[in-house]
Amino acid sequence: MPDMIELDGRTFLPAAEFPLTEWPCVISERPQPTLTLKDDDLFLITDTLGNISGCLEEGTTTSLGLFCRDTRFLSRLELQIEGRSPILLSSNAQKGFVLSALCANPQVDDRLPAETVGIQRELVLNGGLFEEMTITNYSTNPVSFELSLSFAADFMDLFEVRGNAREQRGKCCG
Repeated sequence: MPDMIELDGRTFLPAAEFPLTEWPCVISERPQPTLTLKDDDLFLITDTLGNISGCLEEGTTTSLGLFCRDTRFLSRLELQIEGRSPILLSSNAQKGFVLSALCANPQVDDRLPAETVGIQRELVLNGGLFEEMTITNYSTNPVSFELSLSFAADFMDLFEVRGNAREQRGKCCG
């Protein structure tokens, strides 16, 4: 019998004595917090950082993207610092066509402590997608790091993005 702990008239058993079962939820089935912008027949669905990540795990695509007339034109728009996602501080899409995200850098080895650099992202839908970034160094010393913005386009039909299979595709003439 495991050692019991008595505290204020209550008896507790050590958690180490009870093995935990694995979490049954598959990553792709978890709801992902998103922000949505809309302008006429153009709409953008991103994560809370303003990123459109191309894939969740082996071949599982996300429903994020830039869409126009039921076609996804942008399937990836991903800001990374040294190959890692920034730390989200706050974000909103209150106006419906402007997304604002404030984030900071993650810890990068010993050369860049976490939250040394602030990044303010503004994504605007107005007949197209526009992005403005303001980068601020909060350190008293210069810092050096790789900042990348990755793009991809797959031109998938909105219904295919949502998981509906297409029975037949059209043929190109020419």
